[in-house]
Amino acid sequence: FPAPLGRALFEVDAGRILGIVKSIITHCKSRISSVYLSVQMHGYILSGRGAPLVYVSWRDRRAEAYGYSPQIELKENSGTKLKANLPLVSVLAERQKRPESFANQRTLYTLGSFVSFCLTGRNITHVTDAAASGFYDVYGRSYDYGLPLVLPEARQDVSCVGVYGGIEIFTPTGDQQTTVLGLEYEDKYILNIGTAAQACTVDSVYSDAEYECRPFFRGGYLPTISGLIGGAVLTDKGSEVPYKKLADNYAAAVEKLPRRSGLIVTGGAAEYHRELIVEALKHTGIRFAFADYNGTMAGLYKLADMRGGGII
Repeated sequence: FPAPLGRALFEVDAGRILGIVKSIITHCKSRISSVYLSVQMHGYILSGRGAPLVYVSWRDRRAEAYGYSPQIELKENSGTKLKANLPLVSVLAERQKRPESFANQRTLYTLGSFVSFCLTGRNITHVTDAAASGFYDVYGRSYDYGLPLVLPEARQDVSCVGVYGGIEIFTPTGDQQTTVLGLEYEDKYILNIGTAAQACTVDSVYSDAEYECRPFFRGGYLPTISGLIGGAVLTDKGSEVPYKKLADNYAAAVEKLPRRSGLIVTGGAAEYHRELIVEALKHTGIRFAFADYNGTMAGLYKLADMRGGGII
């Protein structure tokens, strides 16, 4: 890539990711019969003749570095908004600015569908993962926007995709939704603080308001405000981000969401910067509590427990 892109690129060797997944399965093979996957959203992999298998992370902002402004409108009920790290925007920018590198691309994968494909031969993921790419609506309908790409199949149920080494592989699901599923989310806001942070809640009605309305399980939706201050901005002691700035950032996000009675805080950075975040949230006046367990793992166990009827 040209040098001017600098830190705008955030790429990971897709083969290394797959190798880690396979090694975990191999290590546990004698004790398991099925695998459930919670996967990072807003990333993608393009493959084609001779193309390197590179995972373009949600942190990649090449479209912004190119100065690309997409002349498109997202399809109705997309569940997302146009932004520099949206895979659709990134792919369109790459095609316009560097058509020679795009010429041989044939298939697009989300991280989830890539793992699914490599383990089972099927380019399939759950709508909670797929919709974050911008190529789908919240019901799993795909739109290629005129790009010559084969897109993953987006499922609305969590069911067996195929078998790897005698072990059933189930539909990969989006990491945010999986985490929320594992929490006691009824009538609550969720503040998920990782490298970046999001405020969200679960709702039964789709709305194109000030927030993204992402797909959830059982036909629900996840109104979400993304791009909040997270671990990438906070220092080890949080000294460069005063609690008032955090309080204003989080309170403004929650104010845009449907009304709820309290807030659950989760995520790795939330625990690491707990003292600062407690001080900030006290300043907002919102009633809050920290999740005392891993929501993502709890969500995966819940998916496994509910496998009989599938989850819509």
